[in-house]
Amino acid sequence: MRKLIIPFLLASVASFAQSPVGQNQPDRTYLTALELFDKGHMGSARAMFERYASYEESPIISEDAQYYIAFAALNLFNEDGEYKIDRFVKEYPNNPKAELANLSLGLSYFREKNYAKAAEYLNKVDFSELNTANAAEGRFKLAYSLFARQQFDQALVHFNFLKRANGEYYFASNYYAGYIEYRIKAYDLALSDFLRAEKGDSYVAVVPYMLASVYYAQKDFDKLISYAIEALEKKEVRNKAELKLLLADGYFQTEDFEKSARYFTQYMDENPSLSDKGLQFKAGYAFMQMGDNARAIELFKNVALEDSETGQFASYYLGVLYQKEGNLPFAETAFQKAAQKTFNPKIQEEASFAAAKIAFTQGEYSDAIEGFKKFSKNYPSSSYQEEVNELLSEAYLSSNNYQEALAYMESIPNKSANIKKTYQRVAVYKGVELFNNANYYEAVKIFEKSLQFPMDKEWTAIAHFWMGEAYSIGKKYNEAINAYAAVFRQAAEGSEYFIRARYGIGYAYFNTKQYEKALTHFKEYTDASDRKSNLVFYPDAWIRLADCYYVNKLYNKAVETYNEAIQANNPDKDYALFQKGVIQSIQGNGEGAKSTLKAMLKEFPQSRYADDAEFQYAQIDFEQGNYEQAVKGFTVVINTRKQSPFVPYALGKRAIANYNLKNYSQTEADYKEVLEHHITHKTANSALLGLQEVLTLQNRSEEFEPYLTRYKNVNPENAGLASVEFESAKNLYFNQKYDKSISSFQNFLSNYPESGFVFEARYYLAESYYRANNSSEAIRYFEEVIADNQTPYIVRSMQRIAELEFKKGDYERAMQFYHRVLPIANTKKEQYNAWSGLMDTHYLLAAYDSVVYYAQIILERGNVSASAQNKASLYLGKAAFQQGNYEKATDEFLNTLNSARDEYGAEAQYLIALMYYNQKNYSQSLQSVYELKDKFATYEYWLGKAFLLIADNFIATGEIFQAKATLESIIEKSPVSSIVQEAQTALKKLNESNATAPQGTDSTQSN
Repeated sequence: MRKLIIPFLLASVASFAQSPVGQNQPDRTYLTALELFDKGHMGSARAMFERYASYEESPIISEDAQYYIAFAALNLFNEDGEYKIDRFVKEYPNNPKAELANLSLGLSYFREKNYAKAAEYLNKVDFSELNTANAAEGRFKLAYSLFARQQFDQALVHFNFLKRANGEYYFASNYYAGYIEYRIKAYDLALSDFLRAEKGDSYVAVVPYMLASVYYAQKDFDKLISYAIEALEKKEVRNKAELKLLLADGYFQTEDFEKSARYFTQYMDENPSLSDKGLQFKAGYAFMQMGDNARAIELFKNVALEDSETGQFASYYLGVLYQKEGNLPFAETAFQKAAQKTFNPKIQEEASFAAAKIAFTQGEYSDAIEGFKKFSKNYPSSSYQEEVNELLSEAYLSSNNYQEALAYMESIPNKSANIKKTYQRVAVYKGVELFNNANYYEAVKIFEKSLQFPMDKEWTAIAHFWMGEAYSIGKKYNEAINAYAAVFRQAAEGSEYFIRARYGIGYAYFNTKQYEKALTHFKEYTDASDRKSNLVFYPDAWIRLADCYYVNKLYNKAVETYNEAIQANNPDKDYALFQKGVIQSIQGNGEGAKSTLKAMLKEFPQSRYADDAEFQYAQIDFEQGNYEQAVKGFTVVINTRKQSPFVPYALGKRAIANYNLKNYSQTEADYKEVLEHHITHKTANSALLGLQEVLTLQNRSEEFEPYLTRYKNVNPENAGLASVEFESAKNLYFNQKYDKSISSFQNFLSNYPESGFVFEARYYLAESYYRANNSSEAIRYFEEVIADNQTPYIVRSMQRIAELEFKKGDYERAMQFYHRVLPIANTKKEQYNAWSGLMDTHYLLAAYDSVVYYAQIILERGNVSASAQNKASLYLGKAAFQQGNYEKATDEFLNTLNSARDEYGAEAQYLIALMYYNQKNYSQSLQSVYELKDKFATYEYWLGKAFLLIADNFIATGEIFQAKATLESIIEKSPVSSIVQEAQTALKKLNESNATAPQGTDSTQSN
């Protein structure tokens, strides 16, 4: 049990024994109580004092007894001890022992470290009433209690009082007074106090660190260094690690970075977790000055995450170091981060310029342009402005952002010859970009702009060539011919575009039925082109050359040319076989023709010319008078090719063949079939006449009248009001007023159900619903168009249904319609669209073998455009990627990238980077994704995906600063909302994981 011993109190026992009052019983009780108290028997003493207090004797002695009772209770830790002391003070405030009571209670709380209560009671003590020892102890412990409660001003008053007496608490009071003075920045006073405290044995080990801290605070770095070095030599000195840290900082302040780095190293070897960001920065800077870039980078990375001026400086120096190390992507990110912070305008300016310049150096011209433009706006008077202007011009000229490049050059009032030459070239690039995006009208306008500055004949020829291509697609063939002809005047004979213009102008003449001229150019093209290296256009040109021979009735030459295509396995081999058969028929070689057509149908049963071939096969028998065979052949067409455009012709021919065979009932049935289901077809008139004849022959002329009436209703000589209303509804459609066109076409169908325009009106109604985004109604009417089978829009309707079902996610139904398109496709483009749709649907259904099948068909036969080839090549890679065959996927993606500069190329580049990431090859992944930034920056979605993958790579390699900066850049700059949402989610997750990561201990240096 702890005892409170107050020497002043115990002197009363002897004096009381000499008093006369000690002779009676109360006196003896009091004396016994004092003796027990003196011997520390507090429990017995308390009992005797309480007995004495029951005697009604001297009030003074009775007051003292109350004090001893309270004091004993306090020492015994009785629950009523504090209460009795407090009560004694209140009831006997003038008793000499009142001061001792408060002192006792205060010291008791002090020993329990209850500094609030200790201060409360010690503050009540009048120390002048106590002896020197008690007063010193009470005052010091009051001061310390106030110190512990951080009531420094009050504590300092008492420590300063004690400093004046060279007593037991002299050194301690100087130490604590010095500490308080250090906190309130009274450094001179603190210095004096610490110097005095240092002489005390108890403080010789702890004062050196505080003294060094004072020297540091006074910026007396020379004194700090000399004192700290001396202190480190003393074994008894504590906080040596912190002294080394102060030494490192002191040397830093005197720019002695070698020694600064040395002491930072010593400190961090002993304390790996240097958590103070300011010291981390200084250490990083010292290491940077000494060329230890790796260590400097690690320290700056931690500090750069801070949203402060120190963080801004750290980001800037990170950029400098990464640049020295040749890590330009990291350097750019670091400079960008420094430029985003506004704490130090000069550093912000330097970082802004550095980030833009690195972007330029890396070929990231769009980023460089944005950076230089922002720099010019923010710092128009910068010393870098002249260099910025030069670099901005170069960046514009080298970028793929041709629109801004053109706008920039157009803003230059006096263009130099070099600017005009560059403008010509960039305008062509922009025109080709618009062309590839199917914006042909705008492309022509830009090509015309390039011709304003015909500085280079080669680029002039290129502009004319692409104008010819755009005009051809728009079916403005005369304009196309003029444009191609201009290529021949500008380009060198035998040059790439000279040869390509031959192909283009050949088609323009072909489509305007100028077959002799077309033949000349296709012949020149095929003679000048290499069959093996030109797999896209050469095979097609060879077929067109054969067509020209055919149309010009050079049949032998045509057959010879078709035969060469057949032997070379031309992608259009089925067409070549068909045409050969047609020519053989024309030449009177019916059996040869039938043999060729039969071979074609056997090898290509799903060919889009299959129905034509079957019809021609039957037609040969028909022309040879083999009517029974002809009937069989036409029946095949009618029964198996129900949506073929040859069905009405086959019905008419079969009717004639049956008539010649005297099968009048079958003849009658076929003519009626035409008039009932194909009444608007051109064969309907012949069917009407034939029906009249066969009914007359059978003496049933009266049955003819209803057919004649319906034919007249459907095919009036003057459509009148119905025609006006139909054209009005079409005008609404073509003016893109789809809600109104829907209403008009519905009214038309209701008002004129027998009109010949009904079938076409139904198609336009379906298209109106399609363009008004009413999928269900669009599908309904497209299905009716297909069922009617009365318009040339059957294939288009099937394509529309397939597209809409695909968008709805009904891939099985979409595939059904894509398959239905293939055998009746009228053009290569329609055929390609079906193959492409099947490739897309199979991919989404994870049927990757089928994806490969259709992709290969497109590559072999779907030579519609470079974009079509690029997509097929990409899907070969995507199928391999999904099957985990990364080696094959990489090969296919690289094949795609050999020609693709479109969105398919961007996706291929992204997937290559993603594969490297999945394989944990992060450096290669970053290299690949940086290539995407350089080559495909105009494709915002894939650019956003690229930056997200960059962030993933940084996270995987522990580059948290780089990762955060990248995600913040995406959120700030990306125009694609889905990409921004992904970045926000990733950044939130990163911040949360970083917040829960283990943190280092705080610096031990106090301020």
